[in-house]
Amino acid sequence: MKHLVLKDIRIIGFINIILALVALVVGTVGVYYQDLFKSNAIYIIPILIGTYLIVMTLTNKDVLYNVQPLLISIPTKRFDIVKARYLTVFSYILFLVVTISLSSNISKLVFRNINGSPFGLIPMIFTISLLLVFLSITIPIQYYDTKKAQIINILLYMFIILFPNVYNRLGLDFINSRLLENIAQLNFKIITPIVFIISLSMYIASLFISKTLYSRKEF
Repeated sequence: MKHLVLKDIRIIGFINIILALVALVVGTVGVYYQDLFKSNAIYIIPILIGTYLIVMTLTNKDVLYNVQPLLISIPTKRFDIVKARYLTVFSYILFLVVTISLSSNISKLVFRNINGSPFGLIPMIFTISLLLVFLSITIPIQYYDTKKAQIINILLYMFIILFPNVYNRLGLDFINSRLLENIAQLNFKIITPIVFIISLSMYIASLFISKTLYSRKEF
């Protein structure tokens, strides 16, 4: 299974370098903001976008190079192929989260005039949980119908591109909204571990759903 993970890393190619550089920069920039919501937004949003780019790239390259029939032709269990994809994506999430956290904490130590907060454990777990829920839904779609997965990727890409413009045009003030005030009052130290357990359970269940879908697929 190790060679399958390495295959995915090679497929992602130069994006690996870009993700690493962006993670280092984001960790340094985010710690300059004293507003906790803004700094966490700066940490979390690039992780969400980076993970999306990884999933989109892997899906598109699989189609472009017709990878799946080739994998089936070699002596590799289908379940190992599925597990490798889940492991690859999860590894990238951990890489982005840990890199940004280390970068922000190191910047906090090196530049002593910084008053902002580094990327903490609770936001890290929350980010991972959010992505696991998203991936639990989207990855099985790839094994059910790759074309539908590509359509979803395109729609998400359009959302990422258009959202800032829509946000500005509507004059939304999410930071000062009542919704955010209510969210801020929640005890995340209690909620986050529970959400993480649920999201991790969903991710594992999703793995077996993808296994079933992929085992029935004909190439």
